[in-house]
This record gives sequence, C-alpha cells and structure tokens, in this order.
Amino acid sequence: MIIGLGVDMVELNKMESALHNHPHFIERILTRNEIADLPTQQQRRIEFIAGRFAVKEAVSKALGTGIGQYLSWQDIEIIKQPTGEPKVLLLPQLFSKHPRLRGLTSEELFIWCSISHTGHDAIAQVLIERKY
Repeated sequence: MIIGLGVDMVELNKMESALHNHPHFIERILTRNEIADLPTQQQRRIEFIAGRFAVKEAVSKALGTGIGQYLSWQDIEIIKQPTGEPKVLLLPQLFSKHPRLRGLTSEELFIWCSISHTGHDAIAQVLIERKY
C-alpha cells in the first residue's frame, strides 16, 4: 500500500548561497551521521547537501505535512548503502507523532529514494509504502 509520493528539486547556486549566508544551515538540515559523510571537494559538498535537502523535502511531501509541526529536518536521515544507493531512515519517535505513521513501525515501511544531480540542480524522488 502506498503511503505517499514526493519529489523536490534544489538549485545548486541557491544552496551554495544558503550555506554562505547561514553559518548553521548544515547543522540545522543534516544529522551528525550525514555531516560525517560530507565530501571534502566543494562542488561535491554542495551537491551532497542539496541532494539530502531535496530528499528530506520529498519525504515531507510524501507524508503530506511538510517540515514543521509533525516533522523536522533531524527526523529524517539519509545513509549511503555499500552499493551507493541512498537509504532513508525515519527516527523512531516519528512513528508516534506523525498522523500518517501513527501505529506503524519502521519495519513495516519501505522507502524508495532516488537522488540525481545536474550541473545546476539536485532532484530527489521518494515513494513510501507499507510492506504488508
């Protein structure tokens, strides 16, 4: 059963500007684990942050509430699988406070995620489904 579908696109130059103008932007958007995975090369770093931002926005759209009352940036974590595939993790407390997730567990969900970049943009698509 599909719970939701979300997509988001981020312009890399706007992300670069946000990073430059807001010194704590990275800590607000990314979890500690995501920060630990930040690339050192500047362009890759911007693409990485923009991609993670787009995934988190897409998750919020798939859940139908956006970032705000029920969902924060820190409730969503994207880890890199050994194959390179991104995996979306939702923090456990989200399952008791979010209307679309209440009564479910992370084991009952599968979150499909795709991130892509061009020279100018990062885009992410997320599909959240209940396994059974």
